[in-house]
Amino acid sequence: MGFSFVMKKNTLLSFIIFFSSFLFAQSEIKRTNHWFLGYESASHAIDTLFGNSHIDFNKKPLKAKYKYLDMGFTDDVATISDTSGKLLFYTNGIYIADSTHQPMKNGKGLNPGEFANQHPEDGYICPQGSLILPKPNSKYLFFLFHSSDTMNKITGKITGNKMYYSLVDMSKNNGKGEVIEKNKIIFEKLLDFGKITACRHANGIDWWIVMADSDTKNINTLLLSSK
Repeated sequence: MGFSFVMKKNTLLSFIIFFSSFLFAQSEIKRTNHWFLGYESASHAIDTLFGNSHIDFNKKPLKAKYKYLDMGFTDDVATISDTSGKLLFYTNGIYIADSTHQPMKNGKGLNPGEFANQHPEDGYICPQGSLILPKPNSKYLFFLFHSSDTMNKITGKITGNKMYYSLVDMSKNNGKGEVIEKNKIIFEKLLDFGKITACRHANGIDWWIVMADSDTKNINTLLLSSK
């Protein structure tokens, strides 16, 4: 799939985080035109005091409104649009929803384990625990990078324990997409609690994905390339 791994000290981390949004915006700014956030949505009792918010950057002026969704977002949320700003799919770390707000084909069952079983309606408890990127030089393939958590039963500290990828093919299911690979382990170790980030490679095509270790000063960098 064109992955490679590099271990770096965390002095590089702030540089990558600083430029991540800038580099993405310069190349494909409309990929991030839809934001979802909120909790206590359609999976619970209907109450207009609760629910999801949808921020649509396609609208001028910017439009934010209540959006009644089956998916709840506690901490973990990632969305992706096409280059014209049309919503493609999104996730809360538990499952992937397509542009019609229904579970994507084969999109259920992300991050298998205790944490996912405890929060099937509210979303995965992992801040910045999911990241969606288009595969370089591909029109239809998208990678979802996601991290699962574990709790140290002695200290009570929550850490990451696996980093996965799942692969979505938007040419499938009449353009609504299908998950063709799911929960593929990239590495398994003590990781920071979420905080997955990325920036564009200097070649303007590939991507660097970054995630820190939990108990060391090392960070893990993953290169997503077109090769």
